[in-house]
Amino acid sequence: MTNISIKLEDIKYLREKTGVGFIICKNILIKCNNNLDQAIFELKNLSIELAKNLRKRPTKEGIIKSYVHPGNQRGALIELKCESDFVARHPSFEILAQYLAYHLTILDNYSYIHSDELPKGLKEVINPIKIFCSNQCLDNPLITIDEYILQSISEFKENIIISRYLKLIFDKN
Repeated sequence: MTNISIKLEDIKYLREKTGVGFIICKNILIKCNNNLDQAIFELKNLSIELAKNLRKRPTKEGIIKSYVHPGNQRGALIELKCESDFVARHPSFEILAQYLAYHLTILDNYSYIHSDELPKGLKEVINPIKIFCSNQCLDNPLITIDEYILQSISEFKENIIISRYLKLIFDKN
C-alpha cells in the first residue's frame, strides 16, 4: 500500500479536465505519484483507448452539415452519424460536423471516388472516408482527422462516424 495522500480537489480537477470517472482518476493519481500533468496524459491515453472500443457500436442518428468556402468556388456536404439524438442535437456535435466539412473543402491531397466507380475488388481496399481521415488536421498537424474524431468519441462517450460526403469544386469548363 502506498502512503500517497490524494486531494479531493485534484480528483475533481482531473474529472473536469478529462471527463473520466472518480475512481479511475484517483487510481491514476496514485499511479502517477500525484503528478497532475502525468495523470492528465495517462487519462487522455486511456480515454482514447476506450473510444476505440466504442467504434464497434451502431450509429443511427446524426446530421448533415455543409461548408462553402469564401469565394463560393468549393464546398462540401457531410453526413456525420452518432448513436443518439441527444448527441446529434448537441452544439459541439454540429461544430464537429462543420469542422469536418471545412476540412473536406480545403484538403486537396485526396480525391472523392464514388464506390460505384471503382473496379470490382477495389471497393474493399479503397475507402475514401479512411483516406480523408488519415489527413492531418489543418489547425493541429500533430494529429490526424481520425484522432480528432476519436477525441470527440471520448468526450461524447458515443461512436461517431462519417457515413458519407460530397465535395464540390466549381468546374470552369
